Amino acid sequence: MFAKKTISEAFMKARRASGLTWNGTAPSFHEIRSLAARLYTEEALLNNLTV
Repeated sequence: MFAKKTISEAFMKARRASGLTWNGTAPSFHEIRSLAARLYTEEALLNNLTV
């Protein structure tokens, strides 16, 4: 198991290495993870699937 800090730091390094830029603050690992969970749940509900 990885520590939260380790995952967040690795994600931040990978995000910086990607060369992508944002207007404002770049999203954190946990923000993207949360968005993915919400989208997954929404898609399952729209397709009458059990999550």
